[in-house]
Amino acid sequence: MKTFNKILLIITVVLVAGGLIWLIAAVRSVHNQTLCKELSIKIQYNNADVFITEKQIATLAEANGKLEQQPIEKIDIAALKKRIEKHPYASHVDIKSSIDGVLKITVLQREPIARIFNQDGDSYYIDREGVLLPIINGTAS
Repeated sequence: MKTFNKILLIITVVLVAGGLIWLIAAVRSVHNQTLCKELSIKIQYNNADVFITEKQIATLAEANGKLEQQPIEKIDIAALKKRIEKHPYASHVDIKSSIDGVLKITVLQREPIARIFNQDGDSYYIDREGVLLPIINGTAS
């Protein structure tokens, strides 16, 4: 009887493990075939003035073409992240895709702490990390 219980336990474990592997593969396959339905952009300003907008992030994100209606698997998330991180006021960028086709971009804006004027009359901001930030026309100054 003990041998029968061991065999039954082994069969159960193998079936459960196989089922989990199949389920993970199925979900991944469906997710890869999902089309990007929406671009969701969230910017964290941390009570600072606005130096980067959702429109600017959308323009950077779609510099190589419209993302909506593209298969999620065809979107190069790493390249997209690098492109957005090139904005001088983007401190950290996080990009995730949801199972329902929403591409979620979260940007942490750098927080300028001082405006510096040099001898030539040029000016720029500096943030808490010592990063020099250009003055962008049309933003807070």
